Amino acid sequence: MQWRKVFELQRFSAEKMQKVNLFDTERMFTDLYCFEP
Repeated sequence: MQWRKVFELQRFSAEKMQKVNLFDTERMFTDLYCFEP
């Protein structure tokens, strides 16, 4: 099992949304979409 610290991976940009790949397997993927408030 993989473990990730999401708060360490998050990125923000004033220009556009940031997409961070958290996990990627043969059957599943999970991304983190970061928007600046």
